[in-house]
Amino acid sequence: MANHSIASAAVTHELRASIEPILQRERITLSEYLRLCLVNLRDNGKPPFEVPEEKRGRALRHGGLKADVKTA
Repeated sequence: MANHSIASAAVTHELRASIEPILQRERITLSEYLRLCLVNLRDNGKPPFEVPEEKRGRALRHGGLKADVKTA
C-alpha cells in the first residue's frame, strides 16, 4: 500500500503580497510557486526565487505560510 501525503496551505494576505511581484515577473501561479518551493527545498534546501528581505520579515511576523500536512 502506497503512502500518500496530502498538503494544504493557507497563505496570508501579507505573504501573497510579498511574493506577488515574483509571480508576475516569472509568470507563474501561486500553486506553481509553492510546488517549486517544495521541490527545491527537498532537493537543496533553498527557495526557487528570492523574496526581498524587507518583505520576508513582514510576512513571517504576520503568520506567513501555514501548512497542514496529512498522511493517508
